[in-house]
Amino acid sequence: MNYIAILLTIFSISTYAATCPEGFESKEYFSYKDKKMMSSCIEITNYRKAVAPSSTTQSNQNYPFFEKMFRQLILGLLPISDKRVTLEEDFDNSKCEIDIRKWRNFLITQKAPKLYYQFRTGCSVEGEFTPQMNKNFPVNFNVRNLGQIKTVQMTLQIQVDPQPDHTMIVKIICFKGVASSGFSLSARFKGSYAIRIDRRGRLKKNIGGEFSIYSFNNVPVAYNRKLEIPFSF
Repeated sequence: MNYIAILLTIFSISTYAATCPEGFESKEYFSYKDKKMMSSCIEITNYRKAVAPSSTTQSNQNYPFFEKMFRQLILGLLPISDKRVTLEEDFDNSKCEIDIRKWRNFLITQKAPKLYYQFRTGCSVEGEFTPQMNKNFPVNFNVRNLGQIKTVQMTLQIQVDPQPDHTMIVKIICFKGVASSGFSLSARFKGSYAIRIDRRGRLKKNIGGEFSIYSFNNVPVAYNRKLEIPFSF
């Protein structure tokens, strides 16, 4: 085997890879005057597609992980006085201490309290935020037991629809969220979830919601799922 020829080939490929123009694969570049460069660029692209792992494939493998993450985040935020649910996940927020009185007063009077979350058994998030009714507000959590993910940042909105039977439909909307390891892993997501509760925070109906991932490691993706937290009545 001619090792000098191999080295020259690698050098040639690297040189062309650095000079490939943007959009060279489009029809506009069929008349590109440097036919040799265009040909090399196409060869390099085909080579990369053959040897590099697909970003879509990699992100597909992580979708259920982030779906579980969002389900647990919503579970920790829902103003339910008795969360009878077992999800058997390390990232567990079913026991986050929520001051139901503050939540109830907020849902009725719309006076925003400051809510605090701390790491404890059954609560894998830590942070504080002030909810707003029908207005966007930020929620920034440090998280644990979530693999490489260390922080979750979300823009939320809470909508309340009073019902004739003195219950209320509470909907939490996440317009955008970012789960990040701080270095090599990030996912951008959005979603929503709705429940019906009485004025004591007791669950009357589990309406459900949806979850979407639209970017994984800065690569656009499309993942959409219906979401349901398995509450028991």
